[in-house]
Amino acid sequence: MKWHRGGRGRPAGTKVPPPHVVRGRGRDPTGGPAMLRPMGVRLDWRLMAACALTFVFACGDDDGPSPDPDMGSDMGMDAAEPPPDPPELFEAVPLDGQFAIPGLSAAAHVVRTEQSVPHVYAENDLDARRVLGFVIAKDRYFQLDMVSRLSQGLVSALLGDVGLASDLENRMTGADQLTQVYTDSLTAEEAAQVDAFAEGINAYVAAVRARQAVAPREYIIVAPLLGASAPHQLMREWTRRDVMALAATMTFQTGFETKGPSRARALARIDEHFPDAPQRELRMAGLMDIVDRWAPIRPTASANGWGVDGAVTTRRPIILPGAGGEPHRPQMRVEGSALDRLIARLGEHHARLHPADLEGWGSNVWAVMGSATGDGRALLSGDGHLQLSIPSLMWEYGLDTALMGDAEPTTVTGVSLIGAPGIATGTNGRVAWGGTNFVTDVTDWYSEQIVLDEDGAPVASVFGGEERPLTRVDETYEVADIAVLESVGRTLDLPRWTTFDGRLITSIEGRVATEDEVLAPGETLVNMMGDWIVPGDQDDDGVVSAMSFYYVPLDGGNLLRAVMGFERSDTVEDFRQAMRHVIGFGLNFSAADREGNVLYTGYHAMPCRTYLPRDASGRFVEGADPSLLIDGTTYPAWHIPLDAEGRVDEEAAAAGADTACAVPFDQWPQAVNPARQYVVNANNDPGAITLDDDPWNDPYYIGGPWDVGYRASRIAGRLESAIDAGGADIAAMQSIQGDHHSNIGEDLVPLLLEVIEAARTAASGSPTAGSPEERMAALYTANQAAFDEVATRMEAWRADDYPTPSGVDTFCSTSTEDTRRQSVATMIFAAWMPRMLQGVWSDEGIDGSVNPGGNWELRSFMQLYEHRGDAALPSHDPVTGESVFFDDIRTTDVVESSQEIGVRALAETLAFLSGPTDEDGQNGGFGTDDMSAWLWGLRHQVRFESLLGDFVGDDPLVATVFRDFNITTERLPLADGLTEDDPRAALQWFPRPGDQYDVDAANPGFSGTRFTHRNGPVMRTVVALGPDGVEGYNTLPGGQSGDPESAHFDDRARNWLANETVPLRFSPEQVAEGAVSREVFTP
Repeated sequence: MKWHRGGRGRPAGTKVPPPHVVRGRGRDPTGGPAMLRPMGVRLDWRLMAACALTFVFACGDDDGPSPDPDMGSDMGMDAAEPPPDPPELFEAVPLDGQFAIPGLSAAAHVVRTEQSVPHVYAENDLDARRVLGFVIAKDRYFQLDMVSRLSQGLVSALLGDVGLASDLENRMTGADQLTQVYTDSLTAEEAAQVDAFAEGINAYVAAVRARQAVAPREYIIVAPLLGASAPHQLMREWTRRDVMALAATMTFQTGFETKGPSRARALARIDEHFPDAPQRELRMAGLMDIVDRWAPIRPTASANGWGVDGAVTTRRPIILPGAGGEPHRPQMRVEGSALDRLIARLGEHHARLHPADLEGWGSNVWAVMGSATGDGRALLSGDGHLQLSIPSLMWEYGLDTALMGDAEPTTVTGVSLIGAPGIATGTNGRVAWGGTNFVTDVTDWYSEQIVLDEDGAPVASVFGGEERPLTRVDETYEVADIAVLESVGRTLDLPRWTTFDGRLITSIEGRVATEDEVLAPGETLVNMMGDWIVPGDQDDDGVVSAMSFYYVPLDGGNLLRAVMGFERSDTVEDFRQAMRHVIGFGLNFSAADREGNVLYTGYHAMPCRTYLPRDASGRFVEGADPSLLIDGTTYPAWHIPLDAEGRVDEEAAAAGADTACAVPFDQWPQAVNPARQYVVNANNDPGAITLDDDPWNDPYYIGGPWDVGYRASRIAGRLESAIDAGGADIAAMQSIQGDHHSNIGEDLVPLLLEVIEAARTAASGSPTAGSPEERMAALYTANQAAFDEVATRMEAWRADDYPTPSGVDTFCSTSTEDTRRQSVATMIFAAWMPRMLQGVWSDEGIDGSVNPGGNWELRSFMQLYEHRGDAALPSHDPVTGESVFFDDIRTTDVVESSQEIGVRALAETLAFLSGPTDEDGQNGGFGTDDMSAWLWGLRHQVRFESLLGDFVGDDPLVATVFRDFNITTERLPLADGLTEDDPRAALQWFPRPGDQYDVDAANPGFSGTRFTHRNGPVMRTVVALGPDGVEGYNTLPGGQSGDPESAHFDDRARNWLANETVPLRFSPEQVAEGAVSREVFTP
């Protein structure tokens, strides 16, 4: 049998692809057949688990015991050589470790304060970065490694075929390209900083290999599974590119938008809705209103409009005044199955990048002017909301080169995101800053027409009636040989293509094939984000369609430069100017300085899109809408010109072609020292863009829809109360961070009370046969005592102003009679509200992608609820006096009312909550009609799940092996002496206060059946700045270390669960006060 190159081998004599074929060329180092496994291969994890258990509990380590994870080691130094003395302030701090880092110019020191927060002291910045790289690698190497591999498409090089789907997605969506853009843009000074950080990581790797430091626990467990005889064999030498990949992953997580294709498909198919529904015309009118629902529920904006403090009031000349106009129904210029495949792949990609989206946003940041605080110090508060993975996405540290005499010192403290060098939220002593996700749109998606050569390979795209050559980019994938995972080691060469103007092609029309399929003459096999496709005209329309995108960060710039600018800022204006370096990285920032000033800005380089025409209402014309699919045969990609410093060259942008236009820096919505004396952002509207429900009558399109506004509104109200009372201080900021007021309960409990009263009234009268009132009366009569008790509990909850305590006694909270009562009300409401929404929408079959926001059901429901009786409501039924959507399509013989839907939802809620508890003991009902047992915290819990779960799946046996990488009640018992009949004994996770859209984000989502959450504040930072220095506090979910054997793996979780913090230590004196140990580093 002979084998032919080109992927899976074939016996001699069978038909093989021609030499030009662009299938993956598998270069198997053994000389045998190379294979590309199907995406999503099911792994035999039970075998993995058995191997792991054998390794952990039986095999031991051939090289002897590892050092203790919380101890240093002097093995890297000459035992006869005494360690260098630390700065005088730290002489009494116990020495806990000595390490050598090649390249250091002098000795450096790390002082660890409570909960093992490292503070790096060095004579210069490069030495400090080297030590910083070592220390974070010592705490979090596995996390660093996986995040860096993710954007470079190198996961399969470690995990084999199980990581290949992710690699294909990230390469073909430009993450690896962005990594190279960032790497190439480094100045000599920046490159030296990045190299120093990489050298520190490599020094840690060397220490592990020399058995002077503990290997990452994750690699200790998986080493035998992945074919390594020792953990260090899985650890790699880092380069500056690996470091910049961390920044690329951060950028993609904050700004890569994937909604355009799915919304275009939904709008193109919108007329397929309600085919046999009653009053279809009214339903379609209401649906078009949903399509265009951009306004928040609570009208809150972070700036007063466009420009600094709303200074820009002009409109672009081509936008004529006038409201709205109906959204354009896009023509489908792409073949349906190609679009479907792309949407499916983008859905998987988005879920990996944005797991928090499944539960809802929750980041908050605000700053208060010194003039509004009691002591004149400005305040900064930040509690970003992301996945509560273990280890935490955040890692806290301090860095100081002033103490040891650096002439141009760096002094910062705070938290970094996913290990990237630089402070994401923190302070340099002069300015403090923090951020939230912007909800930007810096990604435009295009429909394309592709030209194939005689062999069926893509060679050109059509633009302006002409064929423009495509650029082929060959990508190499090294797939690890892992027998237990059935992954055959090999090298795959898979091409991708870009258009003449740099758009990346991600899907091509054609028939779906298999990797080893025998091809006919004139056919070529290509891989599009994991799908094997033979390009061709599938719908017989005479063209081969495709889809592509362009993404602002690919134009250049360097995120590291912006972060370094933040760290060097002396004032909020310096910080604002440093934002000029942000190219497509979509975050809002608030900042405060020691002079008492505050800033809000969300600036990032954004194309004007002036070359895309609009109609008289300001809407983009069909085929030119950047929120959908742009016609790529007519409209090119934009390219924003940058200057030598990596900032938008505004002069060149203004003077160049329309495709070079960028939103001017000073026209971006920003606020500096506003009259209200504070700034706030909670993922809400940045500049009153959508408060009028019309984003198209503004100068520029930059993204949205933004958050519904509950959190921002609540924070603003509490800040104003604190300022008015003269009590805006650190304690007040921490209280606001821990605010558990139910904002959604405040809006909808009146409806719940209304429907109960309506049912009670109907039951006391003689309702018309077949009417909603008759059915409501029947439900009330069947549940009278329970309905009346719910009403009593809701009235009491309203009187208490809607607090949401867990009601469960744990090591971090103690309940009272009042908090238990409030907890029950929270539980009932949290189960009723989703059923109310489902009662309105689940029968309609609406494709949620028609609205660009992720919470259209609630936005639109509030519109229907608040406009009952309003004939201007598009879906208003003059017979019922309210929206036609309140009628359930599935009950063809009756017409429901809003009140009936609410009563029905309450009956369903009571049945659920009194029903049986699930076998796991922490989901389902409570198994009793006694409402006092329905405690919110017995169902609403926070999950601290291992980062490993994102890579190794959820097989029960694997979960058993890796359970120590979760933080559960097994590690942190809720209370001592729990008996089997105590419902707390069954809980794996931790009871939490809060509900959907409260400030201390604890979003359970809208399923109505499961209420745990895995996303939340990944830090709670408060900083006060003034002439006398810095006072700050912080906590993280989990701990500094990623090693479950370390005492600092979960020690911070106790603080986080109790909404408590520890000092965020900045000055050397503050660090010395909290110091518990130190380490010394030498050349």
